[in-house]
Amino acid sequence: MIVRFSLGNFLSYREVQSISFEASVLKDSNEAVFTPHHADTSRLLKSISIYGSNASGKTNLLKGFNFFKYWIHNSFGEANRRLEIPLDPYRLRKDSDQRQSFFEVIFYVKDIKYKYGCNLTKEAVTEEWLFYSEPKKREQHYFIRIGQEIRYNSAWRRALSVKIEPIIPYVKPRVLFISVLSQFNIEIGNVVVDWFHRNMIAFDLSNEYFINKTASLLHDKEYFIAVHHLINQAHLGFKSVESKIIGQYSGNGQLTSEFVAFALSDQVNDFQIQTNHDVYDEKGNIVGQTYFDLKQQESAGTQKFFALIGALLTAIKNNHILWIDELDSKFHPLLFETIIKFFNSNKFNHKGAQMIFTTHSTQLLKEITLRRDQIFTMNKEHTGESTIQSIHTFSSRTDISHERQYFSGKYGGIQKIDLDDLQLDLF
Repeated sequence: MIVRFSLGNFLSYREVQSISFEASVLKDSNEAVFTPHHADTSRLLKSISIYGSNASGKTNLLKGFNFFKYWIHNSFGEANRRLEIPLDPYRLRKDSDQRQSFFEVIFYVKDIKYKYGCNLTKEAVTEEWLFYSEPKKREQHYFIRIGQEIRYNSAWRRALSVKIEPIIPYVKPRVLFISVLSQFNIEIGNVVVDWFHRNMIAFDLSNEYFINKTASLLHDKEYFIAVHHLINQAHLGFKSVESKIIGQYSGNGQLTSEFVAFALSDQVNDFQIQTNHDVYDEKGNIVGQTYFDLKQQESAGTQKFFALIGALLTAIKNNHILWIDELDSKFHPLLFETIIKFFNSNKFNHKGAQMIFTTHSTQLLKEITLRRDQIFTMNKEHTGESTIQSIHTFSSRTDISHERQYFSGKYGGIQKIDLDDLQLDLF
């Protein structure tokens, strides 16, 4: 379960910006709120939406978390083959290359809250830290690293079944200590790395990778039934779907960014997926069935919905975290609204699966589907910097139209083009 993610000096983020799942004390609906553990008083949100104009930095937030996850998983193996850490700092200020990039996440594993983060330059890990707190106890550190000097929690060090000194030579300047701990199978390293693995990042849900991931679930009876229930409720024109393995999926090689490819790095089979449609006579009576190839003959929206339901069901069943870019694209506004209500509901999502998604759809603002603390806007300053803010900081009323306020510019995150001032010699 995630509490907060922060980043700075990465892509369009110059100063440190944060996105928080901590629920505010509001009169809004509490169905989208849960308590991570019975012994804790924290209240977290099941989902967060991010609105903003094109090029405001919404996707860059997901890229930031994806890079953080990438270097945690890969710094141990890649630091030797790379001359520098593959950072992409904010580039619209002259001093950006000299500044550190900042990444930090606060999360729960069972009843323990962890805070892990690091400061990086292209040349080295300059700082790294891991703190933890048990219910009703003060926060303590596992380790604090400054450059190549690492200070440990003495009680943790004494409790280790292996000595820490022999692995220290593997903590090279560009290697994260947490990656080394996991590589040598030290428990706390595995806890952190495994938590990151439970985060799924989707920059394009229409990618065949996600379609194949859903198809791979159909051999499981529980998933098979759930997938078909959702397909029937969406009224997509078919009532059942069948799949068979035709090979190993290898489409990720077409991706230009290795970091985007990393988000799709789990091995998955390639499936032929067929949807079963009724055939009718001239009087509208069912006289038979025919099959469509889902990847070739169904609409882009149907393909994306099929991909999405696999991700949603997996997250809800296994208490995972989803990061999805432009979740609303290719969906009818009412279908999109229903998807969000489904994920936020206690009936279906009672374990505390979480999702952060970017969107341009104001249907959720119009219908007050989301709490005010679930809605964030992304703004691009004149210097090109992205900033994040919650609309809860602007409004304390529940009886106003958030859609009207958003379009008026009160919440930020919009772009207005004045066609009266636009001159094109072409015409």
